[in-house]
Parts: sequence; structure tokens; C-alpha cells
Amino acid sequence: MKTITVKARQTVYDIALEQYGTCEAVGEILALNPDVANDPAALAAQGIDSVSEAGFYLDVAVDKGAQLRIDDDSTLMRKNALKEITSEITTYQYGTND
Repeated sequence: MKTITVKARQTVYDIALEQYGTCEAVGEILALNPDVANDPAALAAQGIDSVSEAGFYLDVAVDKGAQLRIDDDSTLMRKNALKEITSEITTYQYGTND
């Protein structure tokens, strides 16, 4: 088990891809981190009130700087690489997602 720090604009899908190599690991990430929360600014940009809304949105950025547990011994871990990605994996951009 290891702990990672969420980067700016990362969704849970980005984290699954970066850490596990597959988006299939989203469920495991959520199970290991039941208190994971969305970035309040990202929610506001989508018109979602982060105070009254208690849900977690998979397609909205996770709170930057959050510490998440990752099971590096998981059977979901994909160690084979077709191409190394050297840039940060972040897909969420405030105001530009349609």
C-alpha cells in the first residue's frame, strides 16, 4: 500500500490510469479512500454547491493535495507499458469541459 498526493485538475479516472494503468481501478480507489472529495472550485465551475451537495462526482477533479491510498499489490495493477507517459495525467480544466 502506498499513499499518493492528488495533483491539480486530476479526476479519479486520471489517478486510476496514472497509478494502476487502467480506469478499471476507479472502484478500488474509491473503496480504499471513502472520504475522497471533489475540488470545491471544480464543483463551483460546474454550478454545483459543494456545501449542500454531499455526493462525489467521478468526472470532476479531486481535491488538489488530497492524500489517497493506492494498493500497489492489486490484481488490477497493469505493469505492462506500451508507451511511457512523461507528462502529468490531468484531463479536467475549469470552464473548458463540454
